Amino acid sequence: MSTSAGAAALICRTDPSGCIEHCSEDFAAAHGYPGSALVGQTFARLRHGTMPAAVFQSLWASLRQPGPWMGLICNRHASGERLWFNLYVKPVFGDSGVQGYGAVYLPASAGQIQRAERVYAHWHLYGRPLSRGRWLARWAAALGPTLAGAGVLALLLPALPSALWQGGVLLGAGLALGLWQQARLTRRVDQVLAAHPKVFAQAGLAEAYSGQDGSGALLHMALFSAEARLQAALSRIGLSGRTIDRHMTALVALIETEAGRLEQQRSESDQSVVALTQMAATIQEVSRNLHDSVVATRQATDLSAQGQQLSGQSLAVMQRLADAVTDISTAATQMASATEAIGTMTDTISSIAAQTNLLALNAAIEAARAGEAGRGFSVVADEVRQLASRTQQATQDIQPLLSGFRQRTENTVRLAREGQALAGQGSEAVLSVNASFVGVNQALEHISAMSIQIASAMEQQGQVAEDLNRQVVQVAERSRVSAGKAQEGHSISQAIDRQLEALRNLAERFDR
Repeated sequence: MSTSAGAAALICRTDPSGCIEHCSEDFAAAHGYPGSALVGQTFARLRHGTMPAAVFQSLWASLRQPGPWMGLICNRHASGERLWFNLYVKPVFGDSGVQGYGAVYLPASAGQIQRAERVYAHWHLYGRPLSRGRWLARWAAALGPTLAGAGVLALLLPALPSALWQGGVLLGAGLALGLWQQARLTRRVDQVLAAHPKVFAQAGLAEAYSGQDGSGALLHMALFSAEARLQAALSRIGLSGRTIDRHMTALVALIETEAGRLEQQRSESDQSVVALTQMAATIQEVSRNLHDSVVATRQATDLSAQGQQLSGQSLAVMQRLADAVTDISTAATQMASATEAIGTMTDTISSIAAQTNLLALNAAIEAARAGEAGRGFSVVADEVRQLASRTQQATQDIQPLLSGFRQRTENTVRLAREGQALAGQGSEAVLSVNASFVGVNQALEHISAMSIQIASAMEQQGQVAEDLNRQVVQVAERSRVSAGKAQEGHSISQAIDRQLEALRNLAERFDR
């Protein structure tokens, strides 16, 4: 079954060896393959077995000149079905010469397919084009009008001896004139084709396009190749337009997305400006508070130094108090010892008084026994007894006083010792307070130094925040400008899209 491959132009590009580098999705789909399955494959995979090898020899010979080539070819669908195309191929030039070949597959008409099947079947069977075996018919067709004109002239030439001579002369003249006209026409056609190297016409292939042969077929094929070349250019313009249209659609979407992002960035930048302004104000407030904290810390340091000085003075006073309490304790101890000695002496005196009283009583008894002679001694003894009694009574009266004094002395010693212990504890407490004041003073000095550093850092951060605020304001302004430019770009892309649509419409109208 032979079919045309549809109405759309299919585009393909190969490297110099004939391997497919790129093909349109329509090209791959027309042959029954997915879009990328044919990339890297050779044309041999697509060529149908009924195609004569000489056709492709002609193709490569023309491309290597280098020049274009055109002809009707039959490709093979993935399912085995035959696909007929008008193939137009031309070299693609680069800096170093031919970089590859660009091919455009145009739809073939039913008449072209029938003629191509007949021509290629003859070519495949006999190894040569069908037109080579029809040169007599070609000459007859070329000389027919000339011979008819010569017959008319023969009737008008009675000057010759006989009609036979007249006919022979006219026939010879007609043949000569026909040969000359055919040669002249062929030469002119060759000159025209040579003057237009971008068109292609080749005997053997030309008959499939017009059903004729000779110069007319070549001219017909040349015109058809020029039309195919133009249609190939228009197809490429259309393909490029569709590609650009896809890119422009993506670009428009990207611009719209970026415009939205820029608008969001502008809004966020405005919010950042407000936040940075608040942060700068907060930093200034914190800096002022830190400055006040530094002043308060310095005042606390001064007070701590005064407290340390007072604690030193208190320590000296407590030391003197401890010494005084120690002296009091020593004196009280000595007083207690003296009181004990006095008590001992009082006991001794009381004992002596008791013995004296006893001796005086004995002396009075003895004086009474002596009678008148012992009367004076009795008086003395009685006085002595009375003195001893008063002495004993006095010592007895002194004992409670000494006991109370001893008790008070012991209390004094105890209180003095407690005062000494408390004075020691007070000295230790004052020493601890002094050490605490030293630590507090050092901590306050450290806090003051850190507060100064923090205040300096906060001032620097405030300056940085102000700089950052200015930069964010600039970014916000630039974002607004960029958003405006994005809108302009969106408008420009829409204008380009309209121009592309107009270009596609122009190409389609020109191709009709």
